[in-house]
Amino acid sequence: MKNHQPEKIRKLLLITLFATGLSACGGGSGGSTGNTTSINPGASGGGTSLSSNGSGNKPAPTTPPAPVSPPASSGIHTITFMHYNDLHAHLNPHPDRVSDGHGGSKIEIRGGVARAATLIQRIRQENPDSVLMNIGDTYHGGAEAWFTLGNAIVPPVNALGIDVGVPGNWDFGYSATVFRLRYTDAPFADIMAVADRLRPKFNKIMRPNFPNLAANMTYKSNGELVSPATLMKDV
Repeated sequence: MKNHQPEKIRKLLLITLFATGLSACGGGSGGSTGNTTSINPGASGGGTSLSSNGSGNKPAPTTPPAPVSPPASSGIHTITFMHYNDLHAHLNPHPDRVSDGHGGSKIEIRGGVARAATLIQRIRQENPDSVLMNIGDTYHGGAEAWFTLGNAIVPPVNALGIDVGVPGNWDFGYSATVFRLRYTDAPFADIMAVADRLRPKFNKIMRPNFPNLAANMTYKSNGELVSPATLMKDV
């Protein structure tokens, strides 16, 4: 790729996310690879903690591969991946029991969209070339979500400026109808034509404003993907 702007290096990223493999409940915090930053709005004393890793849950190789030298004219370009999951509709901070690291437990203040937004903004200021990933279990959990079928959670999450996401297992909790209306582009008439004994009464289902991927989720009827498997992004 020709670089017509030497001061600005452009990178094309091919992102593939698996719905169940990276989903929060049932898939841990993701198994993501690359240089990632896990966003945890809740550390000791009610602060915000970050944990960075380069290989997900896999052990580091004993012999690291030889680094690939970038072109002499480009220098080293860093892209920051931010990994965000298991909001579970907690718009406000809340007490949570967590491990104390010594076989016991302790109570910490965790969650809160505003606190997460503050941390995301800080990371973006440090490196504007960043990608924010929402790895599911987003719209199901709190009272605000229950009484609105997740609609109350959509605007504040959309305001975070998420680049790409996947649905989590709990995002299926309001019925297949609500899931398809929120996450797919299937025509309304086609969705409503499918029998769904769990379909709730609703007026409107609000949708995320960022693309959601699912490389391993297909329709039983025809084997087609429910959501796109990959995303090409220019950072």
